[in-house]
Amino acid sequence: MKYLMGALLALASWMAAPLAQAYEQGENWIAIDLTDARTLYMRDITPDLMLAIRKEGGSGWSLEVVRRPLIANAPNLIGADASQVYASQVQARTYQSPRVLPLQGTPVELRVDLDNAKVNGKGAQAAFSGGKLRISWQQTGNPVNADKPAKSGKKSGKSRKSGK
Repeated sequence: MKYLMGALLALASWMAAPLAQAYEQGENWIAIDLTDARTLYMRDITPDLMLAIRKEGGSGWSLEVVRRPLIANAPNLIGADASQVYASQVQARTYQSPRVLPLQGTPVELRVDLDNAKVNGKGAQAAFSGGKLRISWQQTGNPVNADKPAKSGKKSGKSRKSGK
């Protein structure tokens, strides 16, 4: 039994070593390898908001930000199209990087950057073969109206002066 536990511990340590280097994080950012085998990363970005980064097969990643406390069918505070990072978009050069995404109804915005993204294949067969996905967030001070969907690539918080 003692030898079995030792062997399992050694195996677990060996398997965890490469995975431990698959992501980095700081106070207001997280960066993951685009080829990482993990299927989900979760990170609190404020006390009331949680970021989920989900692998979509081998073709890319999707981003979701939801309010706490977590409930079933919680709405994603990022617009649907803007929350997707697919290899086929990079291969076709339709992915805009960096992408600034205001979070609906909050004074927070995400910045999504691709660093040295490499893609093998074309169309539906496109898959990431290297690079990093870096997501950072910051307070903007101006909540985005929850009734209006966020626009991809546009900064929030622009104010207009009244003519009064």
